[in-house]
Formats: sequence, C-alpha cells, structure tokens
Amino acid sequence: MAYSQIRDLIKLIEKFHADLRDLYESVGEAESDERLSLLLKYMGRHEQAVKQALDDYDQDAVEGLLNTWLQFTSAHELKQLLAHAWDEVSEKTNGGGTAEQILAAAAEADQRLIEFYQQGRDESNVPRVQEFFSSLLQMAEGKEHDYAKSVLGMQDT
Repeated sequence: MAYSQIRDLIKLIEKFHADLRDLYESVGEAESDERLSLLLKYMGRHEQAVKQALDDYDQDAVEGLLNTWLQFTSAHELKQLLAHAWDEVSEKTNGGGTAEQILAAAAEADQRLIEFYQQGRDESNVPRVQEFFSSLLQMAEGKEHDYAKSVLGMQDT
C-alpha cells in the first residue's frame, strides 16, 4: 500500500479545483448562451473559492498535520480519481453539454471527492486527520448544495 502526506493530497486537490476554474471560465467566456455562460462563470468563481480555501488551509495548518503520512490512501489513487472526474466534466463542458449536463458532471466529480474525504475520515484513527477530512467533507457538501440550488434556479427560468 502506498503512503502519502496530507500536504501532497492538498496540492492535488488544489490543482484539480484550479483546473476546473480555468475550464469553466474559458468556456463561459466563449459561450453564446447567456444563461450557460453565467452558470459557467459562477462555477469558475466557486472553484476559485474552494481552491483559495485549500490554499489558506495549507498556509495556516500546523506543519505536523501537513507532514502526516497516510497509509490508507495514496496520491496515485487520488490522481486517478481526479483524472476520471476531470474527463467527465471536461467532456460535458467542452462538448457542448447543456447546463444540466455540466452541473450533473460537476456534482458527480464532487461526489467522488466526498467519498474520498469520507474514506479518509473513517479510516483514520488520528483525531487531527479526522478533523482535516471532516472539514474537506463539509466544504464539498456545501459546494454540492450550492450547485443543486443553481439547477433549481435554472429550472425556474
């Protein structure tokens, strides 16, 4: 089983959110459907906020936590999870998917991260590591809730 430090996992997750932000913003700028353009720009801002929160966490966290080695998961497994999520979101976003399809792909990507965070929390017996994954879980679940509200708002128009 591979080992990874929490610091490495944070960097991978930050990069994923930065890449999503760039994707949403670039496609949103080029999108002719105003409703979809606004949605993609909103999603880009949301990804930036998540990335910034992770960056702040990385800057403010106790060095001992960031250097903690985890056995139950690896950076390789996380890279695979994020690559698959990226492929799904990118396909819908670049492939001319509808707003609902793009939001569904984004929600699926978030769900994969939520499951990863749950696994990290549940398989650790170190309280500070459990707290770390719980805080990531809360952030991801809040983002998922925001996307659901976006879908409901779009259906009203």
